Order: sequence, then structure tokens, then C-alpha cells
Amino acid sequence: MKMKTNRKVKKLFSYVLTAAMVITAVTPAFAGKVKAVAAGLTLTEQSGWLESAYVEWQPVKNAEGYVAYVKEASASDDAYEKLDDTLIRQYADYWRADALGLKEGSYVMKVTAVLKDGKTVSESTSSLEVEKYDRSGFAFSENSKFQTGSGAYNDDGTLKKNAQVIYVTPETAKTCTAVVNGKEVTGFQSILDAKQSAGTKDTSPLDFRIVGCVTADDVDHFSSSAEGIQLKGKSAYTEMNITIEGVGEDAAVQGFGFLVRNSGNVEFRNFAVMAFMDDGISLDTKNCNIWVHNMDIFYGSTGGDSDQAKGDGSVDIKGASTNVTVSYVHFWDSGKCSLCGMSDSAEFLVTYHHNWFDHSDSRHPRIRVASVHIYNNYFDGNAKYGVGTTKGSSAFVEANYYRNCKNPMMSSMQGTDALGQGTFSGENGGMIKAYNNITVGASSLIYANSDAGTAKADAVSFDAYLASSREETVPSSYKTVAGATTYNNFDTSSAYDLGVAEEDIDDPQDVPSIVTKYAGRMNGGDFDWTFQESDDTNYSVDTALKAKVVNYKSSVLAIGGYKGVDVEPSTTEKATESTTEATTKATESTTKATEATTKATESTTKATEATTKATESTTEATTEAPTTAPAETTAKVHNFSTDGTSSDFYMISGKLSSNKGTVSYNGLSLDTCLKIESKTKITFTTTDKAELVLVFNQKNSSDIKVDGTVYTLADGILSLEIEAGSHEITKESTGNLYYMSVSQQSETPTTPVTPTEPTQPEQPTTPSEPETPITPSEPEQTKCDLYVSPSGKSTAAGTQNAPMDLLTAINSISAGYTIWMEEGTYKAYELYGAPIVIAESNSGAEGAYKTISSINGGTVTIDFSGMAELGSNRGIVLDGSYWHFYDIDICNAGDNGMLLSGDNNIIELCQFYANHDSGLQISRYNTSADTIDLWPSNNLILNCTAFDNKDEATCENADGFAAKLTCGEGNVFDGCISYCNSDDGWDLYAKPATGSTGVVTIKNSVAFGNGKLTNGEGSANGDMNGFKLGGSNKQCPTPHVVTNCIAFNNGATGFTDNGNGGAVTLTNCTSVNNGMYNAAKANYMCYRTSKDAAYTNLLSFAEKKTTATDQFLGTVSHTLYHYKGVGTYWVNNWLCTDGAKTKYSGSEGADYTVSASDFVSTQIPGYDAATGAYTADYHSIFRNADGSINLSGLYEVSSDSPLYTAGTQNTALGASFSK
Repeated sequence: MKMKTNRKVKKLFSYVLTAAMVITAVTPAFAGKVKAVAAGLTLTEQSGWLESAYVEWQPVKNAEGYVAYVKEASASDDAYEKLDDTLIRQYADYWRADALGLKEGSYVMKVTAVLKDGKTVSESTSSLEVEKYDRSGFAFSENSKFQTGSGAYNDDGTLKKNAQVIYVTPETAKTCTAVVNGKEVTGFQSILDAKQSAGTKDTSPLDFRIVGCVTADDVDHFSSSAEGIQLKGKSAYTEMNITIEGVGEDAAVQGFGFLVRNSGNVEFRNFAVMAFMDDGISLDTKNCNIWVHNMDIFYGSTGGDSDQAKGDGSVDIKGASTNVTVSYVHFWDSGKCSLCGMSDSAEFLVTYHHNWFDHSDSRHPRIRVASVHIYNNYFDGNAKYGVGTTKGSSAFVEANYYRNCKNPMMSSMQGTDALGQGTFSGENGGMIKAYNNITVGASSLIYANSDAGTAKADAVSFDAYLASSREETVPSSYKTVAGATTYNNFDTSSAYDLGVAEEDIDDPQDVPSIVTKYAGRMNGGDFDWTFQESDDTNYSVDTALKAKVVNYKSSVLAIGGYKGVDVEPSTTEKATESTTEATTKATESTTKATEATTKATESTTKATEATTKATESTTEATTEAPTTAPAETTAKVHNFSTDGTSSDFYMISGKLSSNKGTVSYNGLSLDTCLKIESKTKITFTTTDKAELVLVFNQKNSSDIKVDGTVYTLADGILSLEIEAGSHEITKESTGNLYYMSVSQQSETPTTPVTPTEPTQPEQPTTPSEPETPITPSEPEQTKCDLYVSPSGKSTAAGTQNAPMDLLTAINSISAGYTIWMEEGTYKAYELYGAPIVIAESNSGAEGAYKTISSINGGTVTIDFSGMAELGSNRGIVLDGSYWHFYDIDICNAGDNGMLLSGDNNIIELCQFYANHDSGLQISRYNTSADTIDLWPSNNLILNCTAFDNKDEATCENADGFAAKLTCGEGNVFDGCISYCNSDDGWDLYAKPATGSTGVVTIKNSVAFGNGKLTNGEGSANGDMNGFKLGGSNKQCPTPHVVTNCIAFNNGATGFTDNGNGGAVTLTNCTSVNNGMYNAAKANYMCYRTSKDAAYTNLLSFAEKKTTATDQFLGTVSHTLYHYKGVGTYWVNNWLCTDGAKTKYSGSEGADYTVSASDFVSTQIPGYDAATGAYTADYHSIFRNADGSINLSGLYEVSSDSPLYTAGTQNTALGASFSK
């Protein structure tokens, strides 16, 4: 859908470019090493956009620089206008030029490369269609002072006569110049200060063009200590005629915002505001005709107030500022989008339209006094409220799309606001007229006159009046509860010009697609992020998003195309006519930021998006030759995930994408592809017959053209024999190419042999029957093994002498090989600013695990310090399968240390501590996996330890280990220790919403001291059980199995069914001195299970008398259980049906008793009973050399005790471990 063009200004059909005075102080420079193509200029992308167009091209060999031009498509070549040099920029593997100030129409751009020998080579685009910006709303009202908010531009999109263009780059923000009131002034802020001093003496237009990312340190000075750049007129509503705009898709300012005062006719457009000081853009004090549009506004700096965690206002309007339009702005998770009125006492006029409130929380806007028109906005997952009205304001809210906006419309002290404690500081209410909005997923919406909301109509206490037509007036009988004000019907009054015609209001059904396409910077900008479903209701700071914003760096390498003798466009050589189709982005239906559909259908989560392709390895992927045919050379392999478009063999022209999914091929996980489009071309030359292999993703690829012949792909792969000579790969249908290889007959075939088995450690064949673990020892460098270090680089080779970083290695390692981690602390959050996600597609295979291991037992710690406590802030998400983690510590994550969501993984000899939720949790990662067959299954947690995990908010969530809610079948914990966690040692909770989990087996494991931390401190607010085996009052029965386990000194119960309802099995378990912080809790509380439950060879002991009684439902055999503080009773065999509310009355009840003397030891190493502290390193002292548990006899029955042969088949009661 195209932008609206009928905006009070008639279309003009004479496409003459307006001359402008250009003032620039940029010296062009080439930066870095960019692979160049031979002479001949190849365009890779071209498009028209909104009052602009651009072209991208591959670097040309021996080029000294580039010059770019633009003309109307219908004009002769003599009409080419040269672009300012600063509009040409260099990137890693391409160059780009943007043409600005174009009115609506068709244009052609031309690029000329100036070669070192003085010759030139040129290429022209196809016709590029340019649309105009949507100039609507009160900023363009005919009743306003200046009747426009276009700043330095005319309303047709061309620069005003005698406009000065000032380029603000990181290098020129201090040195850029402009003439103000007859004097040359230097510096971004200084020019604006001079403009203030000049007042009405100099109203000449100024167009500040931001190129790249300008930071606070780059600017000459700030005239506002609170916001940063100040744009101020000499007196109220001074005519300024200023535009501040960005060039291209990646213009941004970082570390500051803008304060506007006493100004008229000011425009902000097409750049991002990141990590601003107080407000992003503050329109404060007597401004008029201000237009803020097509901006990306991110988090600001954390303020001093509790509601300023994400910064203060993103775009605030106050202080008698009027005739303002805020449109097509993309608000990224803003806490407070827009305050509209502060201490104002008089009416003012504001329009908000086509904004994308993308998971922002509130103030969309928050209105005092004003009359505000709010239309065609996309409210997308807003955790608090949408529009809020107070102090007698009136808001016309029409044709918006609300998706999961908690409270779409509110008025202070009434309706939804009155249902809670109040949102608006007790201010008087305001009135809302609602018409033709779409509302999906609202929590509360109360209309005055209609039952169409979430509740019945309430004519007194309501959120909004629902109009049946746009022209309907709101009767004066409807008044605010607080203040008794009525709606002023400004939208139907002839005294007001809204600046938009009814025919230009979009259908609300189309709003999501229109807004997600056009809001924000050109083509959606260069910042990729996807919110997940849980963000709809979460108003906390997304720490991963904030880290990405704060650490954002521009990808521009150099600014400026050519510094030399002018090249006349009429005398340049044209090498060839362009065969590239005009791939006009303006007609695409998606943006880089998101698919143009509602977020309700998205399945990609934030944590996945935040870590995919976080770093790029430059290690060339190779294939291993068959041993039967060793070759002197390797195949010409090109892996777009690691090599990009750079190659010494292939000439590649096209664009890369990393959001088309992941392809697994020959053990490689490929996540970056070359988009096969009309402009894509790959050429290469062979000297003999060869085999060509092309690997696509099957879903989005069908046919490809090789040397002019069309070939159909088989399961996404083409294998083709080609003759010697030159070859060309081009588009037949759109597709995504991930990998290619050419193997000539004298070379090794491209198909690799099956990778060799990992050198260390051997993998167990089934999780439930682990082999004896073998401690890995550092091997000689095995081909395809990788080394990493805490200071490793993404560009390193991954050898022992050149270790890479961990995330790059994870994304690069092949199945059957090992990532060897050098000893040290890996500051993961400092490095990546987000969880480490091992994607589902990044998997090993049966018999060929991907292994991550320490070297020779060196201490390896993956530390996520700095992560905020937040549900999405897991340390490691293991969504892949067939991975083996060995001897790694994971700590300080903002949620789980590890979320294990894949299948057939082994986590061995690892420690999880000081995380803000369970140390390790087995649950789904993909929330659309809604059946048990899709949940994580067959994982083995072997000889691991978890301690000191605590959630600060409640202390009720952080267990040592958890396999709950969405845990599949076949998961096993063997030889694990869980102690001193704020909640439970193990948590196998299930709930009706997701149903029963799979059966979990816990064996040879120990839980102690849970409920408080190792230092003895904590609130004891958690459940504090040793082993919690389910939940939800018998609604989710699961027959979990617990064998040879010990629970002692836990704050609550040692072993509890927690309402499981399934036929659990407990065998050879010991429970001692539990109920430390709740005397009502017994050693065993398994009375809500099933009569089919079985309890065998159990031992219960309390060193001090306790009134708690062990409780069972099911068959109890060969068990000593505790009853009401009287002591223990022996049970040979008893079907207990009443939860052991009655004492066992069998004649053998006194056959066996238990005391401290029956145990080898009752002394807990490192335990201080006075303080409750546990000071020993239990991961070391409670384990044998192979990692298995050895408690040195602690609470194990002595061979001298009668209990040693009291169990079934004369075995010992309770648990025992190898010595």
C-alpha cells in the first residue's frame, strides 16, 4: 500500500529538482579491506522510498572513488544532478548512495567509478518509484500558524529555496558549518544556538543530515543539560524552518536527545534516538507546527524515579506546544511513549497517526487539557494502557488496531481506572470518543453506551463513548466522574481543521501491515529485534534489548565517495546497460524489523533472535576428503554463514540474509544465505569437468538457473556435473542459497565422509543407562575440533594457538567434534548482552555429539553477571539435540542457568549456581510446542551440582534442578547434588494448562539445606523441599521414579508428591531432619498420589522429636516411617489408603527402630548448625574421582546396624553410595 498523496497540497507534475546551497566539510576516505571486483560496475540493490532513493554496488578494483547522480526517469542524461559526496558511504562489502529531497515520481540513479588510470566506468539503475511522506494532522492544519511542519522542505518533498544542508557525522559534528545571520558558525549545537540568537532576522531553512551514528562525545557541546541538543527560538513560536533527518537506513544519535522550545516549523525524520538522557524528543514551551515522523526511538537512560527504568518520555509535548503531528514513529518497548500536556491550562492540538507502539508500556499518549486526534496507530502488545485522558482533555480515537493492549482507553478516576488503585495521580478525567477501532486481547474496555467492550455499558463510569459514525457528536449528558467535563466534539466542529480528510483514514484492518512497513526509518532501519509473546504483558526492562541498544555500533566504514577532479556525467563511459531489475523496496510487504502481520502469529522468540548470528566466524568451512582418494587440493567450498560474499574463486553479487531460517547440511548449521533475486549473480571458472553442489532451504526455494538452464531442486539441493569454462548462477525463482561447492575431477568430491567420533569423552548410548564417564583430556588438535578462551575472537581460527570466542564456536562446531574451553571465566553477558541460544537446528547426531568440555579439569566458568532478573534472561538455552556439556560451571544468569529444551543431550559434571531461577530446568523453549511429544526428552543430567540459586523477587522460583510444566519423556537425573537453593532441590511441578509431564527418573542423588543459601541467609519463603515430585491437586498425574536418594536438613519436606496424583515409585531413599524451617513438614509427604504408588526400603530419621508424621498413599514395604513425634514404626507391607493419618498397627511395628548410631556418620562436613551455613565445596568432597557421589557414610546405614539387612532381599534400608 502506498503512502497517501492528497495532503492539502496539489500534486505537481513538473519534476524539476530544486537547487540547494550545500555546505559540507567532509573528506572522503576508504576504510578497511573490501574485496573489489574487476573493472565493470555491478549494482546489487536499488529502490525508491519516501522522497528518496538509493543504490548499492560492489566495490570496483582500482577505483579511486565514486560519484553518484540522480535524474527524473523521463529526463535526458543531461539532467543528471550530482549527489553530495557525503551521501556516498562505504560498508563492509558494498557501497551505497542516497538521493534525498525528491518529490513523488520516477527517477534513475547513476554511479560512476573513477579508476586510478583516470578512466571511468558507470552503471545506471532502472526506474525507481519515489513516494511522498504522509503530511497529515494538526501540524499541517490550515488554521495553524505556519500551516506546515516540513521544516527546511517544501510540502512536495523538495528542499526550500536557499536551504543550507549541513552534514552531521561522527567526524563533522564539531566542525560542520553554516551561515547564520551573515556569519559562518561551526558545530552542530553552535549553529542552532546562533539560530536562536538571530530570531526572525534569519529564517533561512537549515537541513541537518545525520550520517552514521553520532554519539554524545561527537557533538561540539549541549545547550540542554537534561536532553542534549537544544533547538530554541528567540521568542514564542519563532519561525525556524529546520529539518533534522537521517540519511539511509542506519542514521542514529546515541547518548542524547533533543529539546525544542519557542520554535515553529521544525521536522525530525528518518533517524534513531538511542540511550537518550532524559526525554528522547521533548517539545517543551511554546512550539507550533512540529512534525516528528518515521523515527526509531529506543530506550533512554534509567532515571531516578521508579517509572523511569526505560528512560523518561520518548516524545513529550507540553508547555503550550500546539499543532504537532507525531506519525510513523516506531517506539521500541518504550516505558512512557508520549506525555501530552504537563502543567498546561489551555487547549492545544496534537495528532498521533500510524505509529507503531511496539510493546511499549503506557502513555500512547497520556493527555492533559489537549484536543488530540489518534488514528491508524498499531498498539502492539502493551502491558499497561493505550490512550489515557485527564484534566478535561478530549481525544478522538479512530481506526486504530489494538493487539493485546491491556487497557486500550482510560479516563482518570472512572471506568477501568476506577477498578484499580488509579493510574493518573488522582487527576480529573478526560473524554474519549472511539470510532471504528479493532481491539484484540484487551483486559478491560468499558463503553458508556455500548456492550461491545469487555463489560456491559456504564453511562457513568466508562472509558470511552463508542460512536456509530465518524460524524456523530458525543451528547453533553456524558461527563467525567471527576471534574464533570464533557467531550468538546472538536473533530466535528468547523472551527477545527484536523489536517486529514476522511478518505485518507486507512481501514483499521490494514493498519498492522501499513504501520509495520512504513513506521521507523527507511526500510525498517538496521536494528533487528523480535519480541516474544511473554513481552505483551511484561513491562520490565528487556536487558538484552537494552544491551544491544547501548552497545549499538554503526556499520558505516567511511563517508564520502570521491575527492578529486569533477567528473561530468555526460562524458563518462557506460560499461554496459544494467540488466538488474528495479527491486523496489517500496512495494515489499515486510520490513527488516518484522513481518507485516500481527505479532500474534509470530513464533520467533526474543531470546532466539537476540543471539542468532551474534558474531561471525571467518573460519572457512571445509569438507574432509575420503581416505580412499586423497587429493592435493580441496573443493571450492563457499559457506555464506562464515564467508559472507567474499571469495577468491566465486564472483558473488547479491544480498545476504540471516532471518530465513537455518539449514543443516553435512554436520554444518547454516544460518546465513544469499537471497536469490533478480539482481543476484554468481560467476566462476573451472579448468576441467566439475561437480557443482548448491544447498538451499527447501521451504523457500524451488528452481535455479545455471548457465541459462533451469534446474529444479531436489529437497533443496542441486548436484550437477558441469563442463570446463565460465559459469553463471542466476535467478529462475526466488530462493535462499546457504552453501555451494565446486569440485573438479582432479579434486576431492564435495560430499564429506561421516565425521569421526569425538576423541573425548565417549558418549553413553542411552540416557537412562549412562556409561562410566571418562574425564576428557586435551587431545592433539583434531580436525574440526575448536578451542575457545575467555578472550577469544570471533575471527580467530579456533586452534589451540588462536582460540575463538565461545558463541562463534557453538555456531561453527560440526557434529562429532569438541569445543575445548581453556580455563578461566567467560564473561558471557558482557560479551554478548543476551542469553546464549543453541538453536534447535544446531544439533549433533546419534553417535556424533557436539561436545563442550573443559581441558584436563581446569575450572571453566560461564558467567552471566550483569543480567537483570527476568524470565527471558536464561544463561544458556540448549534447544539443540545431541550436545554433551562436560565439567562447565554456569552462574549469575537472570533466570535459569540453563534451559534444556532439546532432546538426547548429556549435561555432565557441571555446576549451576547463583542464578535467578532454577540452576537447570528441562522445559520447552518454543511456546508453540503444545504437546508432550514436542517437549524435551531423553536428556541425561549426570553428576551435576546446583546451589545458591535464588530469585530475588519472591525466593519461590529458584530450584536447584527442575523438570517441570513442559518436560517430555525419558529425562534422567543421576548422581546430582542440589543444596541451599531458595526454593526446592528438585521441582517436577505440572499444571492443568499444559497437562502431565513425562516421567522423570531421579537416582543416586542428594538434596539438602534447601530454603536458604549456603551462608545461612534467606527468607525461607520458598517451598523448601528436597524432592518435589509434581503438583496441581491430582490433576496432572505422572508416575515419577526416585531411587537411592537422600534428603536432609531441607526447610520443608524431604520427599513430597505435592499433589501429583500419579503412581510414584520411591525406592531406597533416606530422609533425615527435614522441616528445618517448617516443623509441620515431615520427611515424607506422599499422601496425594495413587493407591498404586509404591514405597520400598525407605528410612526416616529425626534427631530431635517432631510432631510431623510421614504420610503415604499406596503400598509401603520394608520401611521405617515416623509418626507424630512418637518415633518410627516398621512396616513389612502395608497398603495405606488414608494418607497414614492413622498409626500402622501391624504386630511387627516395633521390630526395627533407628537412632544416630545406626549410621556410619551423622556429621555434615562444613555445616554450622548455629548459623545454618554450609561452607564446604560439596561438588568436590561428596564425589569420587569419576564424579559419582560419595558421602563418606553420611546418613548411610552401617554394616553393624540391624537395618543393614532389613530391606527387601536382605539389603540395607535407605540410600547408599560407592566408596
